[in-house]
Amino acid sequence: MNLAIITSGFQANSSVVNVSANVANGTAIHLYDDETKVQIGSGVIASGAVSVTVSPVLYAGQRIIAYVSAFGNDTYGAVQVTESDTENTGWKVPETVDGVPYLDYLQAGGNPFPDLYTPEECRNISRDQDAIDRVIDLPVTFRLRQIETQAGTIQIIIEDIENAIGGYLIKFDSDTQGTATSKTYSVNGTYSVKVWGANQTIADAITKSFVLVMPTSSVTFGPNVKDLFAQVDFGAGGYPGQRIIMLVAHTSVECEFKIDGVNDWSTSIWQVGGLAARTNQFPISAGEYTIRARNKATPSEAISRQIKLVF
Repeated sequence: MNLAIITSGFQANSSVVNVSANVANGTAIHLYDDETKVQIGSGVIASGAVSVTVSPVLYAGQRIIAYVSAFGNDTYGAVQVTESDTENTGWKVPETVDGVPYLDYLQAGGNPFPDLYTPEECRNISRDQDAIDRVIDLPVTFRLRQIETQAGTIQIIIEDIENAIGGYLIKFDSDTQGTATSKTYSVNGTYSVKVWGANQTIADAITKSFVLVMPTSSVTFGPNVKDLFAQVDFGAGGYPGQRIIMLVAHTSVECEFKIDGVNDWSTSIWQVGGLAARTNQFPISAGEYTIRARNKATPSEAISRQIKLVF
């Protein structure tokens, strides 16, 4: 997350305020007085943090706020400058009792008074470090999508990369690191990909491994084989959170169809006089699926596709 987070240094007479942000090295951080909107300092991020020199020095009760790149951008919010770096919870004891200092009163045998809570005296120098750590140290997350082709190859695509500090870096297998989010494979095997933030090192990378089995490189259903695809009826009712899917193969022979995890092989409805053979209709939820079609008479002749449904 690329928010500017004031982490320390916000006490009276401080001339340096520390700010964290998961942004690229060299990104500017601007510090402002939150009430007057006057800039009081700036600096550039290095490895996710910067110490900003402020002028004039801070004073107790002042509210300050940090932004990424420009005023108003990506802030974790303002903080109030405290009187000192000593934490004050707002609970206090009497200073005097009938004009006698409280400690002298106790030493003379007086009964203790209960602590008094004065919210206006709260001066908590420490921010919620657990919450800050959750923002700063979120692990990189991403998804892999697989697309099979009839040419005997599989393309692996990286999607939805999140929490990569300062952008992302990617390394497929033993390839050179870069920013390419896909790679095409043509040989069966076990492979892996690493993803990490540009301000991190490869030691911080998240690694995912995957096993690939190449699809048949050449499929012949008959003299007019063209393709396999899915049709989705987005207006179908009766299935909350689902849609009706229909598989279609362009071929001149009778086919069977399957959606992995949804149905088993089932006999198609053959359309006389045309090329389209289709399955019965299936209700299906959003997600990624492998669809398959095969020659009913020769099941080894098969074709598959990877589809992704979003609705």
